[in-house]
Amino acid sequence: MQSTSKIKHVTNRNGVQLAKLAREYGVSRENFTTFLKDKKRTGKFFTEFFEELNADPWFEKIKVEAGKIGARVHLIPKLTVDYALPYNEAAEKGGSETEELDWMYGHILECAGKYQLPDDKQTDETIVLINFLKEGDNSYEKAVAFGLKQGLRLTTPHVPFAIGEIYPKLNYELEPVISVVETTGYISKEQWPCACYVLWDGSQRTPDIRVQSIFNSECDWFAFSK
Repeated sequence: MQSTSKIKHVTNRNGVQLAKLAREYGVSRENFTTFLKDKKRTGKFFTEFFEELNADPWFEKIKVEAGKIGARVHLIPKLTVDYALPYNEAAEKGGSETEELDWMYGHILECAGKYQLPDDKQTDETIVLINFLKEGDNSYEKAVAFGLKQGLRLTTPHVPFAIGEIYPKLNYELEPVISVVETTGYISKEQWPCACYVLWDGSQRTPDIRVQSIFNSECDWFAFSK
């Protein structure tokens, strides 16, 4: 009769291997945990989980390419983005409830007409964030060039706003202080190339706009859509 300890060891080993396989194929930690907790292993989620596992491991390929240039990537496998929301409302949802946002509405509204939004007013998108690890290595232009080379699509401000709303604790998965930056950008009335972003600092989230050249910190993560 096989010992309980040996069975447990084999189960743990197989679980680690399955978790590794899930990561390689772009299955999020949240989805993997949900899968493990579902004792029935049936229904829509079960099907979607193995659809992800059987898909082309595109995210693993992007991770490899990012490593070649000293960068890292983070996957958000499903983000619901409501493009029908006005910019100020989307920004307010992306910020923390305790953060005073009135002072920045003028900034947000300044860029409201600068972006071409998709025809589908509400979409579920797969988001890839790229970060260059070291201070000074980050660059808006460098990130955009990398994303486009990987076949990813540029994002507009609604994406970081939606990430702030749906993933308010994203910084605890990455670093305590991060900013998520959209990658389309716009030209301000002063003729500066700018971009919208959301800053996570502990429990606070603040949406704002700044000049693209300032996005050169190791805390900047640039958002793309698959």
